Amino acid sequence: MKGTLVVVLGLAICSLGCGHHSAEEDGHEGHGSHEESASVTLALELNDGEKWPVDDHTRAVAQRLAKLVTASEHLQTVDDARLLSTRLDEELGVLVKGCTMTGSAHDQLHVFLVALFPKVAELKEGDDVAKLQTVRDDIDGLLVAYAAHFD
Repeated sequence: MKGTLVVVLGLAICSLGCGHHSAEEDGHEGHGSHEESASVTLALELNDGEKWPVDDHTRAVAQRLAKLVTASEHLQTVDDARLLSTRLDEELGVLVKGCTMTGSAHDQLHVFLVALFPKVAELKEGDDVAKLQTVRDDIDGLLVAYAAHFD
């Protein structure tokens, strides 16, 4: 239940903190590929075959998220997962608070975040190191998909 609350609050904050516009409001929609990881389906699309532009703030946070996940390649304990979750949560808070993206790129960022928030919550709540490692690997896959779709 606590994880669900974290996800709902995170998405609500992201929606409120970011200037949200739908693809229909912007008059165009992205076209491109779909990414999938072993445990997570992510329906990101490219911008007519190109990566979506992001602001410097989003780019910097995404780089820090990737570094955190890379540094935690092999979780040894539940505490390792909790620490990673805490650090990812902190960075996601920074991302949401400083979001200035709009339009279709912003909409695609939300697709990524909707998949990422629950995975971070799973890291916080799980108690089986092997399953937590799989969740960590799923997050890594999401970040690989992010890099393939955003500048």
